[in-house]
Amino acid sequence: MKKVPSSYIKRIILKHLRRFIRELDGARAGDDPEHVHQVRVSSRRLRNALSVFEEFLPEERAGRARESVKKVAGALSEARDVDTQIAFFRALSDDFGADAEKRFAGKVIKALSGKRKDIQAFVVKALDEFNASGALGDIDDILAVLPKTRGEDSRAALEVFAARKIKRRLSRLLSYGDYAATGRDEERLHLMRLAAKKLRYTLENFRPIFGRGLDRHIKAAHNVQNMLGEFNDLNVWIKYLSSLVAEAGGSDPELPEAVRHFTEKCAGMKEASFAAFDVYWRSLIEAGAFKELKKAL
Repeated sequence: MKKVPSSYIKRIILKHLRRFIRELDGARAGDDPEHVHQVRVSSRRLRNALSVFEEFLPEERAGRARESVKKVAGALSEARDVDTQIAFFRALSDDFGADAEKRFAGKVIKALSGKRKDIQAFVVKALDEFNASGALGDIDDILAVLPKTRGEDSRAALEVFAARKIKRRLSRLLSYGDYAATGRDEERLHLMRLAAKKLRYTLENFRPIFGRGLDRHIKAAHNVQNMLGEFNDLNVWIKYLSSLVAEAGGSDPELPEAVRHFTEKCAGMKEASFAAFDVYWRSLIEAGAFKELKKAL
């Protein structure tokens, strides 16, 4: 297994690293929420690559780099959550016909926007700490010491290695597939979403090896991730909305009613979101999608 081509490992890690670096200045500026989102997405892809190929990387430096990247992404999570909530309530507001609903949406958006401005200072601090962590230098060092490998043997070894990693990710996802028997445990569904995300990223990392045959499986993992992501977001927002009233401190007498209104609306959307996911997941099982993935490897 030590013959897996170092050129392939470097290519995958560098691709995600460059995307991650490209978004950092935009996240610092805070003008466009998409930069914060892309820092978090590219950081997850980078960490997944460092994890998938960890047995070929210097353990201490790779672990340190992975933790630094994870830390900065985690520090940006609240900013991303609030950005998403603002976009969500703006979209809801556009669909409202009643003046009262539009007014309520405006009050929630105003409260969230004020919170987001306060969070930006923590975003900048997290990025400063990341720059000082030496993580980028660690990754450069990791790639510099990878042993060179060539030839058909290394290609065959890569295929075996990729299949093993994908099957491991798939097994983890399927281990959460009995959610219906667990009383719809929301923490378990959250872990299932993370497992789908890791499977998707791992499939994408090895698509150049297996080709377009993986595309429908990548799409399925992405769909599971997105559907459970929507369910999780609504669950988080329901809890988060209640905190807005306490933080406002009675400065807006209509805010509690606005929060109550949207909490009820989000609860209904959450139920619909789970129902849609349940139908989709069962359709994948019935169609034998995961058995097909194993055969494709």
